[in-house]
Amino acid sequence: MTSVRVQSLKLSDQVTRVLTGRIVNGEIGDAGPPPTEQDICAEFGVSKTTAREVIGALAARGLVTVRHGRRMEIRAVSEWNHLDPLLLELNDDPESVRRTLGDLHDLRMLLEPEIAARAALMASDEQLIRMEKAVERMEELEDDPDAYLEIDVDFHSEIASASGNVVLAFVLDSARELLRVSRRVTNLINAMPETTVAHRHIYEALLAREPETARQAMRAHLLTVTDVWTRPVALRREGHLPRRAGQ
Repeated sequence: MTSVRVQSLKLSDQVTRVLTGRIVNGEIGDAGPPPTEQDICAEFGVSKTTAREVIGALAARGLVTVRHGRRMEIRAVSEWNHLDPLLLELNDDPESVRRTLGDLHDLRMLLEPEIAARAALMASDEQLIRMEKAVERMEELEDDPDAYLEIDVDFHSEIASASGNVVLAFVLDSARELLRVSRRVTNLINAMPETTVAHRHIYEALLAREPETARQAMRAHLLTVTDVWTRPVALRREGHLPRRAGQ
């Protein structure tokens, strides 16, 4: 039997996850001040070097500001990097998670129909071939949600790339991990054969070089799941949201 090497998180990353979870859930900031470097060393039994790495990682995620010689400060929630999937994973409030994914869906509603319309004019033959193959692969994977999810994300990324606008493509790609979470939920709620049909309609409009048809096909596809993000449901309790590692 071939051995499999499992890579564990290094110590600073483990501590960063703990403190990120506390910040996201208001245990630090709302309920009490953030820890100092010395506090981190004492609580977790780590060196000053590791504590500094943790503080740097929190700052890099946009959660705190650090000024030399002063305790780190928690930044306003509006200033956090809400495209960071770790913030979503560690959030214990299903309603807050739903709002974040709802905001992501709203972004998609604003951008993706127009992206599809542009792609109908700009897509190369090679890109259209890749889209066709993606739809065909979806049909084969309707009983395999995880594999289907990856093809789903790739299909929409290909359309964004086909728009010819590198900034738009980058915006969607930067949200790729959150898009996986979002689609994991909607693919559980919607029947995947219906989703595949919707993707085929989008592809056929692109192939026909019909911008308005592509725009409406993408909009119709996205509207089928809009109510998931606009109604107040406890998605994690219903089993639709990913749990933290070990849960």
